[in-house]
Amino acid sequence: MGFTDLPEYQALVTAVTATKGAEESGTVALNGLGAYIEANKANPAALQTLADTLQKPTVDLAAAIAANPIPA
Repeated sequence: MGFTDLPEYQALVTAVTATKGAEESGTVALNGLGAYIEANKANPAALQTLADTLQKPTVDLAAAIAANPIPA
């Protein structure tokens, strides 16, 4: 199972999608990844899975960030 299959990732994509503005949604994405790292800092397998995922295109997360227009 990859990181993108985890509920934590799906929740992150949902949070990023709900955030308006690319900069703001990018911040949500980075903060979410930071929280995942913090929560799993004693789990090398989880961190390796995350690292492997981040080295590949993460299309749905990138699309969620890019799809957010600049707030009016």
